[in-house]
Amino acid sequence: MSIYIFVLNLDSNKDRWIFMKNQLDKLDCKYERINACNGYQMEKNEDQDHYEKLLYNRNNAIGREFICYESKDNWIYDGSLEKSWPGLHLKGHYGTKGLTLSNLDAFNKGQELNYDYYLILEDDAEISIREYEKIKELIAEQKFMDIFLLDERSNGLCGTAGMLYKRNVLKQLATDLEPTSEYSINFEKENKYTNLFDWKILTYIKWKKMKYLNYGLLKSGKFKSTIS
Repeated sequence: MSIYIFVLNLDSNKDRWIFMKNQLDKLDCKYERINACNGYQMEKNEDQDHYEKLLYNRNNAIGREFICYESKDNWIYDGSLEKSWPGLHLKGHYGTKGLTLSNLDAFNKGQELNYDYYLILEDDAEISIREYEKIKELIAEQKFMDIFLLDERSNGLCGTAGMLYKRNVLKQLATDLEPTSEYSINFEKENKYTNLFDWKILTYIKWKKMKYLNYGLLKSGKFKSTIS
């Protein structure tokens, strides 16, 4: 049983990376920093092409009507990154847009590696040897689980400070949870919910009947939230 850790960290949050690195260096683990997406800048920097490539369903969605019921916006999708977000404000929700792209990036990178499990941490997650050993115990005890929801908030049912994924579900998640997928488009039309990433992924794994365990283990919140 092998675990690889991705940490989602913005270039501007160097203090958070130092915080995470100090924790992870105390563990017997392999880890990597993911250059997280700043949703405010996703169309204004050299990474735009990279983020667009994460949208597997983009070409098939062009010409479809996208809707955000909360803001009463609707628009025809033209293939642009800016308009790729059914369920989110057309001019807003940049924090969750960046979080979504950052997680998709980790899902894709995980497929290129050969580990059994991938732990995706936001850069204010608190993890010590005690928590890491508990994660390994959970894997050993719950071998048939595909996903472990480890954020302490609501016992794992809110927030994505810590999420553990079995390798075999990464491709499916990368395809279905990207914003131009059929699931993403229909999720908003059928439920009229705002497509925030933590709520969306929880609803998805229940709808897909994936095997998951919610176990509130990892605290967060040492830093002011940058999600908006």
